[in-house]
Amino acid sequence: EVLKALKTDEALRSIPVVVVSAHDVGNIVMRMGARNFIAKPADRETLRLALGDCCKEFSQIAVNA
Repeated sequence: EVLKALKTDEALRSIPVVVVSAHDVGNIVMRMGARNFIAKPADRETLRLALGDCCKEFSQIAVNA
């Protein structure tokens, strides 16, 4: 529900979302607009890379806006 709300709101649509879940929802959340999906249990390096990628992308969007 949160992902759907973010991606349908014009003002919030550009916020990158990384979904971390123990459930097999990767295909669903990616179609809904998630930037990345990580299956639990997730190791620290996987989380660091996914979040770092999103933060770098988001900061470039914010600077260029």
